[in-house]
Amino acid sequence: MKGIEALHYYLIVTKTFMKNQLLIATISLFFLICCDNKNTEELTYIGDDNIEVQVVGTKSFPLDSITSSTSLIEYFEVENNGYLGLLNTNSNSIYIYDYDSESILKILSFPIQGPNSVGRIEGFHFHNFDSLFIHSQNSLRLYLSDTTKTIKRRYDLSDSKGLVPSSSFSNDMPMFLYKNNYYINAWGHQKEYYNNSEYPNSLLLKLDLETGNTERILSYPSTYVGTGVWGIQFHFMWNAYDSKTGEISLSFPIDRNLYFFNQAGELSNFNASSNQIDKIRPLSEKDRYLPSDPFQELKVFQTQSTYYSVYYDPYNKLWLRFINVKMNEDDFDSKHPIRSRNQNLNVVMLDSTKSRIGEVKLSRDFKYFSNPTFINEKGVHINVDKFSIEDSLHFDIIKFIKND
Repeated sequence: MKGIEALHYYLIVTKTFMKNQLLIATISLFFLICCDNKNTEELTYIGDDNIEVQVVGTKSFPLDSITSSTSLIEYFEVENNGYLGLLNTNSNSIYIYDYDSESILKILSFPIQGPNSVGRIEGFHFHNFDSLFIHSQNSLRLYLSDTTKTIKRRYDLSDSKGLVPSSSFSNDMPMFLYKNNYYINAWGHQKEYYNNSEYPNSLLLKLDLETGNTERILSYPSTYVGTGVWGIQFHFMWNAYDSKTGEISLSFPIDRNLYFFNQAGELSNFNASSNQIDKIRPLSEKDRYLPSDPFQELKVFQTQSTYYSVYYDPYNKLWLRFINVKMNEDDFDSKHPIRSRNQNLNVVMLDSTKSRIGEVKLSRDFKYFSNPTFINEKGVHINVDKFSIEDSLHFDIIKFIKND
């Protein structure tokens, strides 16, 4: 968690202790035989992985005066045409951009109350133009709509006890549809903090779109058991998915492994460790929850390297895991507009067999922000200077090259 999002998170967590992380990322690798050194930014290699990065283009999507550069986005394709969806929480609207022209095609504004209302929108997912899924803020309701803004169906996501917390949404906590099942990141906010047996396991919420039945699946790995008090920051859970097979990958801040859950209900894990990380320290080594200043908790989190979000590159069949590289305490305390808010990133790579390929450092000059980021066949689109460019959402298009 970085930037303004960290401060924003501080405000949110004091009210609810259960909010999605805003600062997030996706990335893609493209294995090429050779590269043009003209556009190549040299990386500091880790070990003998010999990976470098190449900037191959840029994209810039205009923002109006009421749209934040930290807004939730989603890249999607319909009939081989690319689009970018963007959530404007101020107007309760979803903007649809044409990827090629970078222009706004349509703005879908939904009422918060009354007929055809969806509440305040917190998350959305375009399966296609006829199937737009909307999740309302602080609610256990999912709505199926389309680009005509017609509400086709409402789904109740609560359980019989009403104890399940709201789900989490961001670039690296995506909702998705596989066949007739809809999956939502619903990491178990409260059970682990308060050791409350009444709360169900809820890392993922699985919704049958036909019957409307819900199931909450998976629990935290044994890494968290008996190892101390980890607090909210260290309990984040990020997910990615392979749309072809429905396989889901899960990443946890303190666990060296990536976890994979397939459609047969099988859970496995594979090494996705970072050379940057030896041991991650908890907030406390005691075995009970201790309320603490959320800002102090954030400091413990950001002043050590931790595992971060996971993404899937379908074009090269690679699983990619971000690593948050620690900032020093002086930078954290400095209130510097960049250095006190943003952590640098590494990327660990796994191939289609889940074998670890290597790890590479990204730029150390704070140019890039990992949220928002998206992937298409042109490469990784990673946000540039999000806090200094207010009138557009600007991306460098990056390809990663492994020299054999």
